[in-house]
Amino acid sequence: MDLNLINTFLVVVEHKSYTKAAEHLGLTQPAISAAMKRLEQLTNKTLFVRKGRNIELTSTAYHWVPLFRRALAMINDAIVEQATFQVCCTESSFPRLTSSPDFSLRCAPAYHPSLLDDLRLHKVDLVVDTHPVKEASFTSESVYKEPVVVICRQGHPRITSDKLSASMFYAEQHCVLVNTGNREINLGWTANDPEQSLHINMTTTSLSGMVLSVSKQDCLGTLPLSFAREWQNDLKLKILPCPINNQFIDYKLIYHNRDKHNVAHQVLRRRIRHDLIQSFYRLHETS
Repeated sequence: MDLNLINTFLVVVEHKSYTKAAEHLGLTQPAISAAMKRLEQLTNKTLFVRKGRNIELTSTAYHWVPLFRRALAMINDAIVEQATFQVCCTESSFPRLTSSPDFSLRCAPAYHPSLLDDLRLHKVDLVVDTHPVKEASFTSESVYKEPVVVICRQGHPRITSDKLSASMFYAEQHCVLVNTGNREINLGWTANDPEQSLHINMTTTSLSGMVLSVSKQDCLGTLPLSFAREWQNDLKLKILPCPINNQFIDYKLIYHNRDKHNVAHQVLRRRIRHDLIQSFYRLHETS
C-alpha cells in the first residue's frame, strides 16, 4: 500500500476536513478527496461519511487510526538512524534542561498559542509547558508540580517579614504576566479570589521581565519557585510563600499522538522527564 495514502488519511483524521488537510499538506482539496477514495477502494472499506459540511469517521477508520500511527512510527524508527529533535520549553523550565546531540532546545514565551500548530506541522517534536491541552490529537503527560511563590525586592518598605497575608497580597501593587495582546495570563494556576482583584502596576511578557521589574519597584510578582531562586541572589529578591492556598504549577510533556509509539521519541521523553525531575529534587534538597 502507498504510505502517502496512510499519511494523508491520518492528516484528514486529525483535521476532519478535506479542505484543512489539503492546506496542511500543500495539496488541493480534490487531490485529498481522490486519495481517500483510492484508499477506500484498496481496502474495500468506507472510511468517512458526510455530515453537513463536515466529515465523520466510520468505526473502521477509528479502528485503523492507532494501527496506522504505530506502523508509521515503526517505519520512521527503521529509516532514521539518528534524529535531532526540536524541544520547545517555557521560560521557567528552560534553565533545567541541557541540549544534547539528540535534541536542541528553544525557549518560548509563557503562553504561546502557536505551539500546538508547531507540533502539528513537525516544526517542534516536544513541548514542555504548564497549560492544559484539550485537543484529542495531542498527549499531555504530567512530570511534576512546583509551588508558586511571591517575590518582592529586599528592602520593600511594607513587606518586612517572611510571611505574607492574603490581605497584604491583594493590597500591594503587582507586576503580572501578559501575552502579546496584553491580556493577563498565568502559568497554570489561579491567583485571584473571585471577590478580589489585583492592583496591577506593570505588565511584562516574560518571567525575566517580571523579576527585573520587581527588583526595582515596590511591587509583587507571582511565579514558580525555581525561577525565583534562579534570580534571588543576583537581583536581591525576597521569596515569600503564596498566601493563596494550594497553588502549584503542573509541568507537562506535550506531543502529537503520531509520536506516541516512536521509539526514538520515547527515549527523548524519558530523557527530558528524568532531567526535569532531577532538577526538581535538587531544588528541594537546597531549600
